[in-house]
Amino acid sequence: MIKFSMLKENNTNDNILIIVDVQQEFSKFIQSDLVDELMKYATGFGTVYQIWDSNKAEKPTYTFPNQAGCFVKKYGTTFSKELLNITKDLAQTPTKEGDRFKFKGVDSYVVRVKNNHGWFYIPEEMSDLFKTLKGRQVTVVGGADTECLKDVFEALESFGASPTYNRKYIYSAKTTQNDKVA
Repeated sequence: MIKFSMLKENNTNDNILIIVDVQQEFSKFIQSDLVDELMKYATGFGTVYQIWDSNKAEKPTYTFPNQAGCFVKKYGTTFSKELLNITKDLAQTPTKEGDRFKFKGVDSYVVRVKNNHGWFYIPEEMSDLFKTLKGRQVTVVGGADTECLKDVFEALESFGASPTYNRKYIYSAKTTQNDKVA
């Protein structure tokens, strides 16, 4: 698995932005001005974290102003036999949105999400971040709405953070490069 993260100390008085999956691989869904507008928007936050999808990418496409950390994720559960087996086992027990299950021997989790993904895998580096955000307000942007963005949002809630969306800076499977944010 690709491991790529960095985490600087965040100031507890910071306002926090998390940008999800704003990368070249999803450009056909990203509004033509979203990256430029996010670059400006990020300057208004004390701490910015980026979460990027590594299924087709080897590194993040962008670095945003005030970025204090960059965390890799993978979509789905089929990329790991262990993860697939765990989620199959968990499917036999009643679970609800936000239920979090820890892996044995490592600080990684799967969270039950209420969308077509079903589960969201949180590797150690990301769980370390989410633990630092417990009790904190976090703004979440990027994409895709109701998919990976929702996975991150619900995972943040399961760790005790208080996320909110800024819908102006969100893309979906229905947006295109012909659309604009501003």
